[in-house]
Amino acid sequence: MAGTAAGDLVARDKDGVLWLYQGNGRGNFSARVRIGGGWGVFSHLVGAGDVDSDGRPDLIAYGAGGTYVYRSTGSTTAPFSRQSTSLYAGEGSKFNHIA
Repeated sequence: MAGTAAGDLVARDKDGVLWLYQGNGRGNFSARVRIGGGWGVFSHLVGAGDVDSDGRPDLIAYGAGGTYVYRSTGSTTAPFSRQSTSLYAGEGSKFNHIA
């Protein structure tokens, strides 16, 4: 996610804040870094793998306002670039709910 070889983790808290936990390459994560707010408007966030074939994992967000693909940028300061999409239009209710 952040451009390093170690696996990273993205998590949303109850307030809709998105956090990045960068893998340290030893099976653990570094301290979390806030990478955004307002993600509570989405009822579903889905790690979609590499949707745009750039070698980085992407995120699909679904909510009442629509479905968006958040393409990973490889940057910890601006980790996603939002793209509107008709991908999965109307399918969001079929995703598992994220609590």
